[in-house]
Amino acid sequence: MSSHPPRPTFRRPVAALAALLLTAVLTGCGFEPSAPHSTPAPPAGGNGPGVPTLGPVSSVPDLHVPGRLQVVAGTADRFIIAGDQTPGRYSADNGRSWQELPAEMVVRADLQRGGGPSFGSYIGYQGTFAGLVPAEEGSGYRGLQRWDPDTGQLTFYPFDLPAMVPGGEAEPLYPVDYVGTTMVLSDGRILRFGDGRVEQLTPNFAATPRLDGLRTALTKDGATAVRLGYSTTGNYGYLNIAPTTGGAAGKAYRIPGLLAMDVSAFTVHYLVGTGTTLRACRANADTPRNATCTKLADGDYRRSRYDARLTTSIGATQAYLVRRSGGGTRQWLVREGRASAVGAPGQRWQWLPLRDSGQPMALVTDRAGVTMAAEVNRNGTPSPLFSAPAVAAHALDGILATGRITYQQDAFSNPAGVRRSVWTRMLGAHGLGSAQPLTDRRVVAVRASAARTVAQRGRPGRRGTTRIDCYDGGKRTGSFPAGRGSWLRTLNGPYALVGDRVVRVDGKRYDSGPVLALFGSQVVEASGAEDSASRRFQIRDLERPDAEPVPLELPQPEGRVYRDDGWLAWKDWVVAGYREGGGYDQLIYDRRTGAGITVTGDDEVTALGDGWAAVTTATTTEIRVLDGSGTLPLTQAGRGAVSTDGGRTVAWTDESGVRVAELSGLPVSAPRLLGVIAPPTFAGGAVWRPQFDLTQAVRAGSIEIRRTDGTLVRTLPTRASAQGSIRGPAWDGTDTSGKRVPPGRYGWTLVVEGADGSGAATAVDGSGPATGTVTVTAAG
Repeated sequence: MSSHPPRPTFRRPVAALAALLLTAVLTGCGFEPSAPHSTPAPPAGGNGPGVPTLGPVSSVPDLHVPGRLQVVAGTADRFIIAGDQTPGRYSADNGRSWQELPAEMVVRADLQRGGGPSFGSYIGYQGTFAGLVPAEEGSGYRGLQRWDPDTGQLTFYPFDLPAMVPGGEAEPLYPVDYVGTTMVLSDGRILRFGDGRVEQLTPNFAATPRLDGLRTALTKDGATAVRLGYSTTGNYGYLNIAPTTGGAAGKAYRIPGLLAMDVSAFTVHYLVGTGTTLRACRANADTPRNATCTKLADGDYRRSRYDARLTTSIGATQAYLVRRSGGGTRQWLVREGRASAVGAPGQRWQWLPLRDSGQPMALVTDRAGVTMAAEVNRNGTPSPLFSAPAVAAHALDGILATGRITYQQDAFSNPAGVRRSVWTRMLGAHGLGSAQPLTDRRVVAVRASAARTVAQRGRPGRRGTTRIDCYDGGKRTGSFPAGRGSWLRTLNGPYALVGDRVVRVDGKRYDSGPVLALFGSQVVEASGAEDSASRRFQIRDLERPDAEPVPLELPQPEGRVYRDDGWLAWKDWVVAGYREGGGYDQLIYDRRTGAGITVTGDDEVTALGDGWAAVTTATTTEIRVLDGSGTLPLTQAGRGAVSTDGGRTVAWTDESGVRVAELSGLPVSAPRLLGVIAPPTFAGGAVWRPQFDLTQAVRAGSIEIRRTDGTLVRTLPTRASAQGSIRGPAWDGTDTSGKRVPPGRYGWTLVVEGADGSGAATAVDGSGPATGTVTVTAAG
């Protein structure tokens, strides 16, 4: 089978959700060349229709991968992290064990923009945590929360806090300092909370020239506030120190080259960058100019060239610098007058602002993309503490083909880390087989048919092209460009529909179109643009270019316009999307009988099988037998993306992964030949190796090779195929006696039967045996 995602303009709002479902739905397009109103011949060995039932459901197993480590806050050996699949977790033992946070706590990680230290919505101090509580509506906050893990007490302090709005653009607030009952927010506000209320403190800072980049920190007792500000005209700044309770006037100290500042206990730490050097300084908060400084590096580190951040822990300074013009970041640890550059090649570091931890801490991400929280030793090397708890990686975008399912799923390996790969599993009597990887390249679309898979790399756009990789079984057989702005829509046997053009998996392109859909080597073509009510449709067989196209006689009531999207089909059935009277609907049309079924309103055909359709309704998905004999609601599937192999298997993707189940009680007809890849000629003495792809599993059979007069020349055995793909037969140009046949044209017939007893394989149009020709030339 195949799938083709809808074009951007599809349906009204409710159906827009259904349009998204089509992105991962497997469909196909199939047609009979006979007159559309002729009487159908019963399929050989076919089973009659009935009420469908759903067999046991198999689930693609989850894989467990490292979660994304999002440290929100920490204090000593206690940490809060945001969870990938949980609201948040808490550890009291350096990450050796974790428990869920109280449900009333809403935690967010890394709210500071522009890199540097990782600030979250909570902050820790001496065993407790305090943070902001977002408003139920809007972008502001409704107060503060303080949580004591030892007692379990969670205290709420109501206080209206509008969102931080620098330059008119709303940004999140977050705490940058917290001591006892006093908190500093990222916009410089100082809040003191207790006895069920919050008051805002306003220190009497000394007057200074106009400054940018204000940042405030507190001494350990919360009695003194230190504010940094940068000059708007030169390479200097001010440290402004004042009592938090107001009253006495503060003092401002002009510091040439001031880049960043933080406070630990009663010590102020700051960075100084000049045109020749970068230094880290520390001094008593009362006398910041009487500082002891350590050189970090030589060079021009003025603020016009670098942005800087600084955090502190007990006895240490952590510096982070990023070049304004680009060129990466540099980080240092300063301890006991010694400066150490940190970060090995391939690592990414992010300091954690945990001021009362026993050691400086950082988030360290290795080459594989795994992040660890680590203590930083005196020489600047990390000692890992914990990584994120493992999370379940669900399978996504299940794509059914005969006898197997293909899907995407995250997996972890060293040194690649967590990558989303394309996998395939065989389907058997006992459920799903083992997973086989196809590729770990980033893909945006995957389609499968028989044993073939194609995957589109990159995202189509107006600029440039993307490539489509082709696989036969587990082997990559080649690739071809998709073209500008073209989506991989459908794969049927060896034919892929990319945009509105057909490309065979060996790279051969066809001058046919624009194509609305295809079934194997057959394509549906439109005579004009979508907005033309008078346009007509025809069926062309790409493997028989000399044959006249067959008209597709769709009903044309006044006011109906057939669209370019919403087309699906399989064997004798075609689904055509149309608009009429302001609505967007679909017609399920039997080309053999001319019978039609209209699907209107919020219902939509999202997958099509052999005489049945999967229809998405407003609340769920159901299987409908197209002769009206039965309906089966897929209550487990809901409105999840649905796919089918066109026969008796259905799969869907929901919030928990990919599910597969067998359907029974559905009509089944004989297999059809979707396409063959084989040289049209070969020289005597060489070998002809055809590859056949059919709609369903087949038993062992043969290929009969005959002269133009019908005389049998050679019979080549074929093996049974659970995927409907026949590989391996080879003809060396000799007859049954081993003699080389004379040059000329020879006919071949594929003689196989459906593994389900549905009858002998036929041509793609169902009109007769699966046949073709090959020409033998004289040996070169």
